[in-house]
Amino acid sequence: MNTRTLRFLSRSLLLYHTTHRSFTTTAIKMSAPSLPHQIISSLRSLHQPLPLATAESCTGGLIANELTDIPGSSEVFRIGVVAYSEEAKEGVLGVARETIREKGVVSEEVAVEMAKGARLQALKTLSDSTPNLAYGISTTGELGLGSQQDTAWLAIVGPEESRIRTKLLKGDQIRWDRKTNKLVTAYEALELLREQIEGWKKDSD
Repeated sequence: MNTRTLRFLSRSLLLYHTTHRSFTTTAIKMSAPSLPHQIISSLRSLHQPLPLATAESCTGGLIANELTDIPGSSEVFRIGVVAYSEEAKEGVLGVARETIREKGVVSEEVAVEMAKGARLQALKTLSDSTPNLAYGISTTGELGLGSQQDTAWLAIVGPEESRIRTKLLKGDQIRWDRKTNKLVTAYEALELLREQIEGWKKDSD
């Protein structure tokens, strides 16, 4: 997220935790109301709209939910997978068992393999005449541990498989309750995706 968004979000969360008032997802969505819309619009505006798929663990489908709230998202959003268990990450997304064993389920390597698996699912929905380009986005982490122990890895792969971007969230970035941390993580992943799309568009001009 940009500095303005993070500042707004931090103030909102601080108010909640100091007053113990009921906090809803509205504050976070108000901080970046156009982010999902920007992503869908960017993907649709290309000469050949690029498909997108999500592979979520710790965010539990929130990214897919935010994107599909946007009218016209069906033109680019193809599939959303909530792979919560290690078995689902392996069986559905193709994450290697060795990667989980050696790096841990909450790791950059697992996040990247999840995003690659999501991208592959998106590519499977395309016709043979369509360019082999698509985006995969993933999240894996532990949210709700408390005491600033929460950790999340985000990954974006696409539109080519070699174009990869990752981000680690921890400490003060996700220091809230479980529900709030999930939403913060989802929006951080969306911002990472937006940056990836804009970067590719600039490189392609």
